[in-house]
Amino acid sequence: MNLYVIKHNGKTYIGRNLITLKFLPNILQGKKSTEYIAFGKGRGTPAINRYSLFMPLGTKRAETTAINADCSKGGYYIVRKITLGADEFVGETITELGFCAVDGELVTHCVLAEGVLKENEPMDIYAILRLPKADGLFPGDNPLVRILLGVEEFSASKLSYGYCNFRDIQDAYAIKDRYLCAMPNPSLFRMDCPLVKTDKTDIIIFYDDVPVLRADARCQISRSQLQSFTVGQNGVIPLEEIKNIKIASITKNSVSIFGGIQLTPDQVSSEFFRLNLASSDQKIFVSKDRGFLLAVSGNIITVYQDVLGSLQYLGDIVLEGRVSCLDVCMSRLAVVCNHADTPLGNAGRRLRFFQFANGKIIEKEVTGDLDSDAQAISLEYAGGNNMVLYYLSGGVLTGLVFSYDNPVLTYNCSFAVNKACFVKTSYRRNAVLVTDFEHNLDSSYYKTLLGGGYNPFSGPSLLSLKSILPDQMHFSGEIIAALNSETKTASAYSFLSGNVRIARLNNYMQDIKYTFLDGQYIFITNGSIYKILKIDSQDAEARELTSGQVPCGDIDQVFIMLDLLVIKSKDNLYLARVLSEKGFIYSDQFAYGEQVMVRLADVLTPAQSSYNACAVVLNIVVA
Repeated sequence: MNLYVIKHNGKTYIGRNLITLKFLPNILQGKKSTEYIAFGKGRGTPAINRYSLFMPLGTKRAETTAINADCSKGGYYIVRKITLGADEFVGETITELGFCAVDGELVTHCVLAEGVLKENEPMDIYAILRLPKADGLFPGDNPLVRILLGVEEFSASKLSYGYCNFRDIQDAYAIKDRYLCAMPNPSLFRMDCPLVKTDKTDIIIFYDDVPVLRADARCQISRSQLQSFTVGQNGVIPLEEIKNIKIASITKNSVSIFGGIQLTPDQVSSEFFRLNLASSDQKIFVSKDRGFLLAVSGNIITVYQDVLGSLQYLGDIVLEGRVSCLDVCMSRLAVVCNHADTPLGNAGRRLRFFQFANGKIIEKEVTGDLDSDAQAISLEYAGGNNMVLYYLSGGVLTGLVFSYDNPVLTYNCSFAVNKACFVKTSYRRNAVLVTDFEHNLDSSYYKTLLGGGYNPFSGPSLLSLKSILPDQMHFSGEIIAALNSETKTASAYSFLSGNVRIARLNNYMQDIKYTFLDGQYIFITNGSIYKILKIDSQDAEARELTSGQVPCGDIDQVFIMLDLLVIKSKDNLYLARVLSEKGFIYSDQFAYGEQVMVRLADVLTPAQSSYNACAVVLNIVVA
C-alpha cells in the first residue's frame, strides 16, 4: 500500500497515493523521483496524467527514514519524511501531497478525504512508496531497485550484459565478457542486447558492474503443425523428444486447456541454486499439474511458475484473512480463509478464486460462499466449462459446482464423513476420496463425482493402505499412495491393476532422517545423500530412480515440479534441474483415451536463433 501519513498535535491522518504516468519517465531521465514531497491545499480528483498539485503550498527535500531494496528481506519500499516547523504554514489546511523530483513534477498524488489544519506545532509528513517484487531481480542491496525507489539517479551508460548458465550469484559475477545495452524507448525499461553466439541459457544485466537482473536467453519458436495425441491409461502422453521443446498450446475438443511437459527425474543436476523466501514460516504448495509453486504465510500467497527449469515470480496475493487451505486445478486457485483463523475478519468472504493466465494473477468474482469454515478442500475439473469444489467441515463433505468462466456456486451433494481430514479428487477416475489416517473405514468415503459413472474400490484395499497409519497421502487417477514418515513405511494401491503394495523404505537407505511423499514420488535422505523413488502406476511397486547430495541440513518440504527438484529448508528454497531425456505431457483435464491436439515450440539458444538482438524488459507496476 502506497500511503501518506501525517502526524500532528498527537493525531495521525492517512491517505493513499495515486501513481502518475511520470513515475517511469522521470526515473529514466535520471531524476530521483522521491527526493521531494510537495504539499498543498487544493481539492479535486487526482489523475494519472496530472503532474501538479491543485493548489500548491510548498515543496521540501525529504529524508529517508527506511528503505528495502533487497527482495530476500521482503517487498521493496521506501519511507521518506518532511517536517513543517511550528511557525510554518500556520492556519493552512493540508489537503494534498505528492512525491516529486527536483523539477516538481508529481510522480504520486494524494488528496485527503479530510484536510489537516496546520497549527502552531511541528507537523511530520511521512510518504511510503512500495514496489512489487519483479521476476529476475537479484537479492541483496540491488542498485536498480534503489533507482526505482528514487534514491539514486539512473544512467543508461552504466548498463551492460553477459551470458552464463545461472545457478547462483557467483555465476553472474564470473562473467568476463560483457557488452553494452541500448535503451531505445525513453519511457520503457527495455534493454536491447545484441546477441552473441553462445549456448548459455541465461542473460545477466549489470548496472555499474553489479548484477541486478536475470532473464532467459533462450527464444521459443512455435511449430506450425498441430500434433494429435491419445491420452494413455496412466493419464499421460509420452514424448519421444523432450530436449529443448515446450508446449505452445493444448486443445481438447477445440477448447484450450492447461498442461506441461514433466520430465522423469531419473537424473537430477548436482548443482542447486537458492531462492530466498520472505520468512521461514512460509509453507510451500505445488499444484497437481506441477507447474505452479505457492509460498503461503499468514494472509499472503506468493506465486511462482516453473518455466524452463527456473521459477518465474508471478506476484503476491494479499488477503484480508489468514489462508486456511487452498487447491489449484488447471491454473485456477481456490483459497479459503476461515473466520476462526482470523477472528478480526469475521465479516469477510471465506472463499476467493483466482486464475493464473499469461504471466498474471487475475481474481475471479465468485457468486456465493462457503457456509462454514473448511478443514480441507479439493478443486477439480468436471468436464466442459465446469469445475467442482469439495470441502470438509464438521464431519460433513459438501460438493459445489460452478463454471470457471463465471463462478456461481451451486450445491451438488453432501455426505457424513465422521472425522475425515483428507479429501482429494480425480477427474480421470471421476471420483472423490475422503478419509482419515486411522486404520478403520469409519471416516472414509469413496464416491463418484457429480453422480456419473461407477468406480469400484474395495474396503479391504483401503484398510491395507491405512494399515501403516500414514501421515501423508496422495490420490490420483492411477494410484493412492500413503506414507508414514516416522516408521519409514509406504503403501500404494494401483487402480490400473488392483494391486496393493507395502514398501519398507529402510530397504533402500539405512538411517533415514527425512521422508516426503510428493504425488507418485518418495524422497528419502539420511542428511547427506538423497534418493528419489517412484511408485509405479501399474503394479504399485516402489522403484529407485536417482540419488544425489543434499544441499542443506534441515529439510521442511520436498517437491518435484515439471523439471525441478525443490527442497525447502527454513527460509530458503534449493532448486536443481531435472536432466532426464524422458518425459510426458500431463494436464489436470486429461482423461483416458481422449484425443488432444498439441502445438510444440522449439527452445533455441542465441547460437541457434536467427535473431540479432534480445530485449530484456523490466515490468514495473505500482498501485
